[in-house]
Amino acid sequence: MTTTPINESASHYRSDILRSMFHIRDELDDIIETIEILNDKELLEGIRKSLKDLDSGNVHELSDIDDLDDFWSEE
Repeated sequence: MTTTPINESASHYRSDILRSMFHIRDELDDIIETIEILNDKELLEGIRKSLKDLDSGNVHELSDIDDLDDFWSEE
């Protein structure tokens, strides 16, 4: 059985704590972003409209930015 010096063990423990804190921060950022989206009625309506367009096949395939320019000039 090998023994680990206390300083090395404490350093490893601090590293684990920091890694966990960064993970928690990332998770909280995701939760905040979700709440912001759910509270944006205009954005949600746009998402609903886009989903309806997808369901009805009202989509256009674009392979590059020129296709987008062509599409906009047709409207």
